[in-house]
Amino acid sequence: MVATEDHSEKPNGNSVSHTCGYGKPGSSSAAFALDVQTRAHPVLSPAQLIANVAKGAPAPAHPVPGVGQAATFYTQPNGLSVMTAAKRSAGQVRMVIFAAPAIVPEQKFIDVEKLVLSRI
Repeated sequence: MVATEDHSEKPNGNSVSHTCGYGKPGSSSAAFALDVQTRAHPVLSPAQLIANVAKGAPAPAHPVPGVGQAATFYTQPNGLSVMTAAKRSAGQVRMVIFAAPAIVPEQKFIDVEKLVLSRI
């Protein structure tokens, strides 16, 4: 596995994104990807952000209770599953997006999301 990290902390509007992808050496796409976003001046609540993610998902999404203040999970037709969760902390909305092959059980997505949300 090779890790590719985006160390950029340049804001995009009112948000900052930190991304890391993990994949095979020489592969053009990551098998696993983790994106942590911080929205400094949130206009939308965590629940509103996650509702928008679910609405825009390329496949049917379902809510995941007990992860952050709101979370959603879906599997794309190409076999990639995605979980997005969000919480409010220190006046910011912090969002975690984890993507992995559909063979990975949903519980593993929940475990990763909960761990990362507990640390941001």
